[in-house]
Parts: sequence; C-alpha cells; structure tokens
Amino acid sequence: MLGVRTDVLVRILSAILALAAAGCAASPSGSGRVAPPKAAKEAEAAHAVFQMPRPGSNVDFDSDLVIVSGAPSPVATTVEIAGRGSRGIGVARLSPDGLQVLVQVHYDAAAFEWHVVDISGSGLRKISKPTNGPASWSPDGASIAWVDLSAPGSAIVTDLASGSERNIAGASWPAWSPDGSSLACVIQERGPDVDTGPVLSAFRLSDGRSTVLFDPAKYAGGVQQSAFIDSPIWSEDGRLIAFAYEGKALAGTGIYVLDAEQPARNARSELGKPRLISKIDDVAAAIHNMVWLPDGSIVWAGKAGLMMARRESGKDRWITKKIASTPTPDDRIEGLQLNPAKDMLFWQQVSSDEQHLICLHLKDWKTSPVMRTE
Repeated sequence: MLGVRTDVLVRILSAILALAAAGCAASPSGSGRVAPPKAAKEAEAAHAVFQMPRPGSNVDFDSDLVIVSGAPSPVATTVEIAGRGSRGIGVARLSPDGLQVLVQVHYDAAAFEWHVVDISGSGLRKISKPTNGPASWSPDGASIAWVDLSAPGSAIVTDLASGSERNIAGASWPAWSPDGSSLACVIQERGPDVDTGPVLSAFRLSDGRSTVLFDPAKYAGGVQQSAFIDSPIWSEDGRLIAFAYEGKALAGTGIYVLDAEQPARNARSELGKPRLISKIDDVAAAIHNMVWLPDGSIVWAGKAGLMMARRESGKDRWITKKIASTPTPDDRIEGLQLNPAKDMLFWQQVSSDEQHLICLHLKDWKTSPVMRTE
C-alpha cells in the first residue's frame, strides 16, 4: 500500500474517527455550534435578583434590575433591560436555573405586566395582561403561573414555549408543588349574592381536580368571617404547605402549616387541620417573604427581623427564633429568596434612606453584605 505501514494507517483512521465523534457530541443538532461545557453554563447562572430604586430618584418604580452572582463571595451587578424604555420595574423572580428573570414592568403605580428577560438584560418578552397580582415559576422553568384580576379573576398558567394558557377560575396566590404537578391556590368562594370567603385549595394540573385544604369557616362555627390567606408555599418534599393567615379562626393571625396530602375534614378532626407555627403582628411583612429551607425550616420576614421556625425532632411542635435583626424597628425586610442551589439565602434590608443586600450562607450560617445603595 504505497509503502505505508498498516499499523500507521490504523492509528490515523482511529484519530479521525475520534475527532468526528467529538464533533458530533459537541453539536448534537448538526448545526456546527459547539455547546458550552456544563461547568461554564452553571457558572453563568445567577444566585438572586432584586429591584433597587435608582439613587436620588423619587419616581415610582424607577428602579434598576440587580443580578447577584459569583462564588464564593456573591457580587451584585446592575443590568440594563433592553427594550424597557422609560417604564418602571417592580418585583423580580429568578428562574429555577438562574438564567432568566420574571419581572414586573410598570406603566403606573397600579398597572404592570409580567415579562421574562435573560439575566443579561436581553430578550424581554411579555407574559401577562395588565394586572397587579403575584406570579411564580414552575419548578422546571417551562411555565409561569400568574393572576388575571379581570372579573371574575383567575390564575393563569402560561407555557413559555407555546404561549398556551390554562385558566383556574377564581384563584389567586398560585404556588407550585416541587414536582410541578399541582398548584396551591387561594380560591375566593362565591355565594349567590356575595363572596363567602377564601379557602386554600390544591389544584392538580393533570386532571383539573381541586381539593380544599383549609376552609376558615369550618373553624368559626360554619360562619365565614373576614379573613385573608396569603403566600402559600410548599415544603421541599411536597408534604407540607405553609401560609400566612389573618382572621379569627384557629388561633388567630399567624404562620400556619398543613398537610398537603390530607384534605380538610372539620373542626373536630386533626386531619387536615392547620398547625400554628407562630403568631405574627405584621402579615404584610410576611407576604412574598416566606421560604422553606432544605432542612425543613421555615423562614419569614417579621417585625424588625428575620424569623425561623424549625420542627422539634420527633414531635409536632415548632421552635421559633429570630435569626437576623434590622438596625431599627422601622426598617423592613423584602425580597427574601433562596438561590437555585439552595445553599444561600438573600434579602433586602430597607430603611428610609438606604438599602442593603444581604447573603446568609446556610453551610455555616454566616451573613455577608452584597450591596448598599443610598
């Protein structure tokens, strides 16, 4: 064969085949674009996202989008949203993979639309109609649940890939179960002539089945009194749901936990009965500011501090303590959130003249400042 040794040809052919195989693995679609290594992709992800008022501005929602990233010491970076124009921004929610942001884009103090944007500030696109209700990411980042407050009011599940929508009539405060199969919603029950009050229900997406988990009227002699149920959140294992309640049923206003797998029975049965975790003075502080930690603890924003409740081992009793204090009673905590890796907890500490971003490292329970604005 023209004087070329067979073993040399075998080595050359093997090298060519190895290169071809590597090329196919890098570009499975055949487009020729090499996919970034997994480690590089993870390095791009953010830990948390906040909206911070622009220094010196007194205009409502004249805020910057702030992305927190980097390890081991997180760093905050202001990101300009392309296509935002002069519109203000409000609450921001980081996607489960840390690569996108769900953000309120405001037209005035009462009206906004939910948009999704990349953490780089590009790719802004509208998700919702004008509203002033909450929204949340599905665990896989493929869908958004938001609240349409137009009569009669509904929770809407929007698929980001297709744009298709699913309606859950009368629902608000949609909260995804960890596996994405269900939504916990506050349903405003309606009588013939008047609203009969809120109930907390679980809505199964596969078949549309709705199960009442908590009905305050059952604990008030069957008579519905003025009550509010806010901010339901699922535990990491999907077994429990925590929520803020304001009313006269049960033990009064406080943070409660109930079994997501047991439907509500009646006031005489312990099955499905919410358990009081802690009484609270300021329900408004806890709204949007309550999270489950991976160890089964609940953290929420309380009056002048950050509170945590942990279930006592082997007992149905919860121990509550303050884990962070604000400098003055007038300061407040906002934007409480876990990073996607669930090893850091972030929040905004807000006073009358400045704001701080703070990180709590869950591995050693040490806090560190991330950003300060005046």
